Amino acid sequence: MPAKTEKGSINSIQKACRILSCFSLENSSCNLTYLCNQTGFAKSTVYRICNILVQEGFVHKSENGFQYTLTEKVFALGVAAAHGFDFKNVSQMYLNNLAQNVRETASIFVENNFERLCVAAVESPSEVRVVSQMGKSFPIYLGASGRVLLTWMDPDRREEYLRTLEENPPRDLTIPVQQLRQEIEDTRKRGYAVTYGERIPNTISIATPIFYSSNQHAALTVSAPNTHLAGVKMVDAIEAIRETAKNINLQMQ
Repeated sequence: MPAKTEKGSINSIQKACRILSCFSLENSSCNLTYLCNQTGFAKSTVYRICNILVQEGFVHKSENGFQYTLTEKVFALGVAAAHGFDFKNVSQMYLNNLAQNVRETASIFVENNFERLCVAAVESPSEVRVVSQMGKSFPIYLGASGRVLLTWMDPDRREEYLRTLEENPPRDLTIPVQQLRQEIEDTRKRGYAVTYGERIPNTISIATPIFYSSNQHAALTVSAPNTHLAGVKMVDAIEAIRETAKNINLQMQ
């Protein structure tokens, strides 16, 4: 294959991946305009790639031709990925124990296209609690789990992302990017991150890393109303989450 043709094919695959990444629990059905706005691609490009995805059985086009949804073929890939996600299966028992121990919501997040995706969650037994929903994504620049995912990300990839934040700061970014860089460094030194109300007001989140392969990591997280974790309870929660992560890491070796 000529180099120019090969490069064009790789570029098309990357664009197809960007389009598929636009679908989520909140946006399970997307129209052409939304996909163009999310990716920045021309309408003709999105239309062409969507037609290929329809032909290959990954995307379904509505009868009126305006809406696209993912197909069972993508669901099957997700099921296959879940079966290969050993660390999630290994960590579920520890996650249950952590939530019962601290009596707050415990969850696990992984990085997905510079968002933090919740892949496991156990809600607090308390009536007043923070809810974490499996399959839901949030900006990686918000919250303790995002700090952890950024901290142990490939440095070059992280810096490229931080530069994009500096050039176009999101409205919900609560601190300057330079301060975010410092907090990433502080997180690495401490081994855990703590944030207050960055996504949900009057809440606190604690996160620490789980290493489930040589180059992959997740964020083990405890989230609670900030009145629940004060003083000694805060110290106990940090100790509990770090001990849980240590046990999971030992199981994954």
